[in-house]
Amino acid sequence: MEKVEIINKLNQILCEEILHYQVVISADENFLERYAIDSMGFLNFLYAVQNNFNIEIDDDDWKYNRFKSLDALGEYIMNRSN
Repeated sequence: MEKVEIINKLNQILCEEILHYQVVISADENFLERYAIDSMGFLNFLYAVQNNFNIEIDDDDWKYNRFKSLDALGEYIMNRSN
């Protein structure tokens, strides 16, 4: 899967599972601050990401602010998938 496809899927997951409305999130913006996502929302988002991409996020990476942008999370997913 290409990185742009991963980022688009992350945007979709974030909108459907956490925000509950549709918006296009820039790959490099800090979505946690911009959309006021709290720590529980972040954890729920990472859980949904694990399920949708069939990966396991390392315990050390479940920290709030670990992935401040969809680009950073997309890069992580690409590295985990290889």
